[in-house]
Amino acid sequence: MNKLIGLLLTFSLVACSPDEPTDTNDHNTVNTNTFIKAAHYFGDTWPITFWQEFELDKVDADLTQIKNDGFNTVILVVPWRGFESGFDQPNTISDPKMYQRLALLLQSLQNHDLSYMLRLGYTHDYSPAQSIERVALCANLYENTTQAQKWQSYLKKIHTVTQQSDAHLVGVFISWEDFWCSHNVFPYLTAEQRKLLGRNMGYPKWLMNQDPALLTKTGEATTLNESDITVPTKDDPAYLHYLQFVDEKFNNAILSPVKQIFPQASIEIRVDKAQIKQLSGKYEWVGHDLHLDDPNHRGTYWAPFWGAVNKGEKLTAKQALFNFERFLKTVTNQGASTNHVIEQFNFFDNTPQFPNNANIIENEIDTFLIKSVPLLKKYSAGYGVWAYRDYTDNALYNASFEFGLKGWDSAGHASIIRVNRDQQLNLPYNSHISQSFNPHGRFMLVNSYPQINFCLASASKGEIGLSVNDILLATHTIVEGKNCFPLPSKPFQEDAILSFKLEAKSDLIIDELNLSGFTQSLGLYDELNQPGPHIHSIRKVNTLLDDLISEPPIEQGTE
Repeated sequence: MNKLIGLLLTFSLVACSPDEPTDTNDHNTVNTNTFIKAAHYFGDTWPITFWQEFELDKVDADLTQIKNDGFNTVILVVPWRGFESGFDQPNTISDPKMYQRLALLLQSLQNHDLSYMLRLGYTHDYSPAQSIERVALCANLYENTTQAQKWQSYLKKIHTVTQQSDAHLVGVFISWEDFWCSHNVFPYLTAEQRKLLGRNMGYPKWLMNQDPALLTKTGEATTLNESDITVPTKDDPAYLHYLQFVDEKFNNAILSPVKQIFPQASIEIRVDKAQIKQLSGKYEWVGHDLHLDDPNHRGTYWAPFWGAVNKGEKLTAKQALFNFERFLKTVTNQGASTNHVIEQFNFFDNTPQFPNNANIIENEIDTFLIKSVPLLKKYSAGYGVWAYRDYTDNALYNASFEFGLKGWDSAGHASIIRVNRDQQLNLPYNSHISQSFNPHGRFMLVNSYPQINFCLASASKGEIGLSVNDILLATHTIVEGKNCFPLPSKPFQEDAILSFKLEAKSDLIIDELNLSGFTQSLGLYDELNQPGPHIHSIRKVNTLLDDLISEPPIEQGTE
């Protein structure tokens, strides 16, 4: 604990001072021979609000459960926005409490003898008063050198926190998903915007230096003029070369600084391919850089949609295993480069934006899991689950009041009280709190929700009123413990900023507010932490992965 206190004091100085050089050679050599069995840790919250929401009193029980289920590693998704703000200033401003909570969590992992991996640069965050949106944050890294300095500053501060728990750090990765504006934003801008963007990124100069013979298949060899080159649209054959360019740009501008600070860092590679239109009008599937020569743990991801038709079909375990093995051979160059961790092994996926994605027949998922063990052992260095515990898309920031009343407007003597290490809201009669937000930016897919669910934990009986834009939606009597109520979804489906208000109709002490319409599910534990249908099979998988058996017994269903 003395080390932890010293670390927090050290960071309090680092966070408030300009960037200083960091010694990047003080990391111990990590043991990369242990097969990684990982769970992403989001507590009883969800990825976007985890760092503001998780409650320290629950961490030990959560980590004990993860370890008892046979996992040896926890993956932490660490945002850039939220940990840092003031991106419009010469130097960003650190939130010391976020870094302190990271340090405390790493200390807990050490206490439980759990290894950890970090996904750095996650761009989703609801912190108020951010001076930059996530798309702009991403875009600036590709075209603005001053933003690169802020990226390095953030990485150095994370490095400072991790030094005391370095022996337990088994991997650091950057995900293409957090910086994919080059794919899902840039090609859709206007011609003038794409021309300016291309010049800022250095794309015309890069293209002019390519072998002219390689440009003939896209029709550029005879028309190439640097002043006319723009970022191509996705239906332009020139998009083939643009993909290569942005892969290189990602490596140089985003990944390389991470490797300089974290020697064990790598990338979550993009395993899906893009359809590129050819001059003939036909389409060709083009992949991305798989970083096959990287000595560090690369990240990969898999779900039943990979290699499937994706018209809502249900796959048998045999079909899913065939696709899974094909995927593994693809990302390892036929087994030649197996040093990757499938850190998102999403054997079930109900993401609402992709309702037609293939899934495995429900009663064959357990068969698939057990039979996947030999493939995991042969073609990977480990795996991880994303939704270890099912989570809801809570639209509220600081809904557990661990950051006091930050993000909330209040009236009528609302205050924070402390119970052990947990903070709760004291809301006297006739007082209220409110929070303003755009529901389309907070919920996963709000227009598809038949209703919105609101939950809270209360210390006693009482009564609350719930309003949107000062229009009362409902009044509810609450009891001690957890309370949940349905709300109409229509008020939340307007494309505008709204104000959600909770008013005390009696003296209240409440905590853990949740306003959501969707539950991300994997089937290990539900959102109340009750065992799901596949936790028994995952425990078997973890046990079998510790053995040297080449072909584990095949079992149908769960225990």
